[in-house]
Amino acid sequence: MLQSVFRKSNVVSLSEVDARFCKPVRPEHDLVPENDPASVHIRFEHLHKRYSGVGEVVALRDVSFDVRRSDIFGIIGRSGAGKSTLIRCINMLEKPSSGNVFIDGNDVGLLNEDELVALRRRVGMIFQHFNLLTAKTVRGNIGLPLKVAGAPKAFIRERVDYLLEMVHLSDKADVYPANLSGGQKQRVGIARALVHNPEILLCDEATSALDPETTLSILELLREINEKLKITIVLITHDMAVIRAICNKVVVLDRGAIAEQGDIWAVFGDPQAQATRSLLSPLKHDIPEDLRPYLSAEIPPDFDGRVLLNLSFLAGEQEEGLSLASLTRISPDIRLLHGGLDRIQGHSQGTLLVSVPRQALESPFVKSCLLTHSIKVLGYAHDDV
Repeated sequence: MLQSVFRKSNVVSLSEVDARFCKPVRPEHDLVPENDPASVHIRFEHLHKRYSGVGEVVALRDVSFDVRRSDIFGIIGRSGAGKSTLIRCINMLEKPSSGNVFIDGNDVGLLNEDELVALRRRVGMIFQHFNLLTAKTVRGNIGLPLKVAGAPKAFIRERVDYLLEMVHLSDKADVYPANLSGGQKQRVGIARALVHNPEILLCDEATSALDPETTLSILELLREINEKLKITIVLITHDMAVIRAICNKVVVLDRGAIAEQGDIWAVFGDPQAQATRSLLSPLKHDIPEDLRPYLSAEIPPDFDGRVLLNLSFLAGEQEEGLSLASLTRISPDIRLLHGGLDRIQGHSQGTLLVSVPRQALESPFVKSCLLTHSIKVLGYAHDDV
């Protein structure tokens, strides 16, 4: 069956809808099989984007990476890093200055206007600001793209009911946006983005305007949609906590170029780029403010106090968790002060801040760990820290 706007697995089949809603971007024999989860869905090759005006602004610099089918792929960076420009190149809302974007191996930069319309039905998009029409109900907002496309009324109603149930808003069908919470408005935005049954969902800072609890509920909904529809999700944000919560792959952008990319657990566990480390800093366990006054950066003469250590457990090295017995190898008199451990994609990682007597630094085990950077000396304290 054609890889098209509507799939047979959903509420209605292709035969029940006018074929113009389902025009494929390229011939059926040239499509990548939908059941190949390891296939490359989106490919960026040497993408550059320059804006001319009062001085040239370079938004993207030689960006190349792949997004696999059914991935939840994160793109992160500070404001101005080029995230929004990059994501808008996928459906050609922004045309790159040079380089190529491929979807299923098809260069989207070569599509004509009709093919771009078909492509944009295959690529849904949700935004930070919900962009709902205040004069239309929830049902009206979700069904509007189908109405504009000329879909039959019965089909629109059935499709909207299906999506309302998916985003858990069946009881809000006839409510106007003014009477919805921020999280409910974003759920309407998600349903509207899914109305053409897209293969790709682009999320442009979709949780930035929401409180933490609502953010988690929206991320959980996106995960449910990914699992149920096998849709590829590309999510951009400036918040590493969002990336950690939902994504399996990430690209870190810095001033338009890729600073780092890889599996979430690897990037979080051992960040290589300064841009990545800066973005991760809010999630790291730094020295508590109440301990700072007691610490000296240099070891004092004839020092016989305690040493504050940072213990790093890198992703992939502690799959079975942290053995508390292993901490006593550092020193029998070890004190846990601060920190935390986490599991990302089945890999344990994190940091602990501990204090030990000065003599522990002479241990062969500690000396070995200091050389591999899994233990770092943070300071020295005369007081009993």
